[in-house]
Amino acid sequence: MFKDGSPTLKRLNLKERIPYLMPKNSKYLFISLVDKEVVILGVVVGIVKKR
Repeated sequence: MFKDGSPTLKRLNLKERIPYLMPKNSKYLFISLVDKEVVILGVVVGIVKKR
C-alpha cells in the first residue's frame, strides 16, 4: 500500500469474514477493505535488518 506516496507494509487479516489491512507500524490505523477495490503489489517473504 502507498500512503502519501511512500510504500507501507500491511498484514491482510479477516475478522468475521471482513477483510482489513493491519499496519506493522503502530503509528498507523487499520484500514477496512469493505467496498474498496484493492490490488496487492507483492508479498513479503523476509526482512533484512542492519545491526
